[in-house]
Amino acid sequence: MLKSFDDAGRTCWATKVKQLLFEYGFGLVWISPDVGDCNSFVKAFRIRLIEYYTQRWHGHVLDSS
Repeated sequence: MLKSFDDAGRTCWATKVKQLLFEYGFGLVWISPDVGDCNSFVKAFRIRLIEYYTQRWHGHVLDSS
C-alpha cells in the first residue's frame, strides 16, 4: 500500500526508503523487490552505509583546520 502511495506521488516513509536505496546504489531492490537472500542484502547495504559515512568523515577531517 505504501509503495502505491509513493508511486502516486504521495510522500511517506516508503519514499524515504526508496531514496536511500537509490542513493546508495541499491535502486534495483526498489524496482524489483526480489533481493534473494535478505540477510546478504542487509549485510551489503549496511557495509555500503558504513563505507559512505567513513569516507565522508575522512573528507571532513581533511577539510578541517
